[in-house]
Amino acid sequence: MDPYLVYFDLEATGLDVENDEILQIGAVATSGATFTTFIIPQVPISPGAAAVNKFSLNNGVLSREGTVLSSVTMQQGIEDFFNWCHQLSRQEEGRTITLVAHNGRNYDYELLMTCMKRYAVQVPTAFNLNMADTLPCLEPYRRIFGNIKLQTLKNALLNGTSQSHDAVDDCNDLMSVVSALAKKSNKTPWSFLNVEGAVETF
Repeated sequence: MDPYLVYFDLEATGLDVENDEILQIGAVATSGATFTTFIIPQVPISPGAAAVNKFSLNNGVLSREGTVLSSVTMQQGIEDFFNWCHQLSRQEEGRTITLVAHNGRNYDYELLMTCMKRYAVQVPTAFNLNMADTLPCLEPYRRIFGNIKLQTLKNALLNGTSQSHDAVDDCNDLMSVVSALAKKSNKTPWSFLNVEGAVETF
């Protein structure tokens, strides 16, 4: 049985996977089920990140473009996400959950694991969890589109507007891009993604 795909994205305090922290976890399942949570970081938001994702942190209160966000601790946010994935797996009769992220191996998964280690969050064992990076399956399209940034692919395939850099919006964009290219290739999204070097156990 093919795994159940969950498109996954993080917004963060910066690009340093060893020292920065998660601000938002977003995920969209194949069924359309959606997860999002906002997290209070214990490190400052870099000016570069704030300029892109529009988050700000003042006196322990997380906001985006002036709107205060209901936020949780890092430990709770990550555990809530894994509990949501576990529920999906149970609803799908124990299917493996595969988290799908754009450049996930170099960024999203590394940052998630850094934060898990820092805040003593355990790898879930109640269900099977894999991670898939979209870059290997998209690499052949680099010569067609010039690059394989999500914004470029969105523009080419979805006639998209600029990325919002909201984690859930970016997940929806990635799912649509993968679905469109899989359809053009006469493949399912999973068979399109499952190329050498793309998938590993979490």
